[in-house]
Amino acid sequence: MFDLLPSPATTEALGEFGAYKLSEVMQNALISLAVPKDRVEGARRFVREQYGLELPESESICVNHDQSYAAFWIARSQWMLERPELHDPNWAVTLAAENIGYVTEQTGAWVRLDLEGPMLSTLFQRLANVPSERLVEPTAMRTAIHHLGVFVVCRSSCISIYGPRSSADSLVRSVKFAIHTINGLENKYEV
Repeated sequence: MFDLLPSPATTEALGEFGAYKLSEVMQNALISLAVPKDRVEGARRFVREQYGLELPESESICVNHDQSYAAFWIARSQWMLERPELHDPNWAVTLAAENIGYVTEQTGAWVRLDLEGPMLSTLFQRLANVPSERLVEPTAMRTAIHHLGVFVVCRSSCISIYGPRSSADSLVRSVKFAIHTINGLENKYEV
């Protein structure tokens, strides 16, 4: 049997664009966890004990002490959990066996783009309907970029954008166009 290797979600060029850096994170696994109201406390306890994470409140993110695991709020009693895939390639199955809630494997459904650079709040004013004052760590919010539903997660080193993997190229082109408008190159770049 072949060992499967992660493949990029986008065919668009990534890298450095002036003072900004755009990269795709491919080594992490994602699962969504939806918890019925009567099991929320048990789920909180399990995630805290097993992964060192708190299931965060609305529009928040929580990371463990070495920042390898993360949980962010996606809807009422629903969270996205993230960690390096090599820790357990069958993480969704392992977590589902604990019967703390409804687990869905999300790794292949989403692309995570990390954006680093100065004036990210100014860039996001051009990119999405996100007020500048909300772009502070730790924040996780739902919004739209170029008509795509995305999650924007503010981390200490960057802003992560989670979007549909099937629309990764469109998402990357939108982010690059916003970067080029900040850099003053909008007339030399086509979306």
